[in-house]
Amino acid sequence: MAASGKRKSISTENMPTKMSVKSHKPMEENDLAENIIASIKLTINERADGLQASIDDLKESVDFIHAEMKEVQGKLAETITRVGKTEEKVLHMESKLIDLSRYKRRWDLRLSGLSEEEGEDVRNKVISICQKTAPGCKEKLPDVIDTVHRLGRVTGSARPREVIIQFSMRHYRDMIWKAAKQLSFLKTHILRFKEDFSTEDR
Repeated sequence: MAASGKRKSISTENMPTKMSVKSHKPMEENDLAENIIASIKLTINERADGLQASIDDLKESVDFIHAEMKEVQGKLAETITRVGKTEEKVLHMESKLIDLSRYKRRWDLRLSGLSEEEGEDVRNKVISICQKTAPGCKEKLPDVIDTVHRLGRVTGSARPREVIIQFSMRHYRDMIWKAAKQLSFLKTHILRFKEDFSTEDR
């Protein structure tokens, strides 16, 4: 009986109890949970670092583009200013040219209705008409009538092209213009002197 009791005591000590098995389970679950949380944190941190790097790169790109835009805007403003000044100069020059054209045209007269012939000497025709218009300066007119030419190209039209008469002395131009206003000779031959206005003054 004593030997039997001793064997029973030894077997009882070596056998695992139910309480010791249960005590290991919460520790394993806690370790697993901590590992999962740590893995999630690591993943989040890695992604956050990558996202921050992307944000930094994007910010750098935006800053670069912004700087480029400011530079372009500055150059554009300078260009607009230069263009504005250039336009002012062009307008001023156009105004000057118009004034010069007006001044030059004051020395001219136009003659309409003068028949047109092939190979004609239009200058001699005009001098003859001007001499009949202002006979008092007949001898002087060949010297003061500078250039004479018809306007435009030959069109084959029955209507003759107008003639531009350029005088070297304004005084004689004014004499012709004044005398032509009441001269029946011109009306009879369907001739008419006109002032040579610029396009802006017509």
